[in-house]
Amino acid sequence: MDLFLLHPDIYAQRYYCSQLSIDEWYSQGEARPFMGIFLILMGVVLESIYLPFIITMLQRKFISMSCYKLMFFLGITDFIQIYGGSLFSGFLTLKGAVFCTNPTLIYINGLIGLGMLALTYLFLNPTLRKAACNLFCRFGRRVKIYGTGSLFQTQESRNTNRTVTEGQC
Repeated sequence: MDLFLLHPDIYAQRYYCSQLSIDEWYSQGEARPFMGIFLILMGVVLESIYLPFIITMLQRKFISMSCYKLMFFLGITDFIQIYGGSLFSGFLTLKGAVFCTNPTLIYINGLIGLGMLALTYLFLNPTLRKAACNLFCRFGRRVKIYGTGSLFQTQESRNTNRTVTEGQC
């Protein structure tokens, strides 16, 4: 991202798309209408299923509960990811686009999709882990937690068990 925003000259050298015209780049790609229509239809179906649930979770009686706040957050990130992974990709697949036909648009779409995935893993997993630890600590007993690994831990740290007592939470 820093190359894209701060050093566009280096970005242009690494992702050199000037050697062919846009029409020549489209001739390099292969339009796949069946796959494109399938992706778009799946995106429309999934988005139309998600939307009523997201709207329902915004009601005062639901959004005041923390579980619905988390589900609403996950719903929004999924909604955005479905758009990028299904609708946008289906449109590009229909056209037979390659990276150099729309480099900025494809790059930004990838950044948004990766950003939503990172929000889900980096924000939600620690929140749930802390909530589980607080719940266990309220009981005042020693609780053994197995498999509290996250996405960025090594295999050795995933296999270790730890005991949580009331003072550790």
